[in-house]
Amino acid sequence: MFNKALLFLDRYFLSIPALKRLNQLNPLNQPSNTHMHIVTKAKTNAVAYEHPPARKGGRGRPRKKDSVVKLKELFQTHASEFETATVTLYGKEEMVHYL
Repeated sequence: MFNKALLFLDRYFLSIPALKRLNQLNPLNQPSNTHMHIVTKAKTNAVAYEHPPARKGGRGRPRKKDSVVKLKELFQTHASEFETATVTLYGKEEMVHYL
């Protein structure tokens, strides 16, 4: 197995199944040295959602998501926190920025 890995994907946009699989590889709150990170392009209109508040009872289906987080805006506001690395892509040295 691997301890830490970066997986670079060309022309691959994140999807729910990919994120669920990544979550299985990186279990939260579990003592583990195994960490997989995906580095890929994201659509400029990509969004994420906050976790919904705890349900207080009542009728109807519980909410699955809460407020929208626009990833492009999030990355712009946290631009100073990005780290850089040099990687070889298609035989050329390229600079990548990541959180």
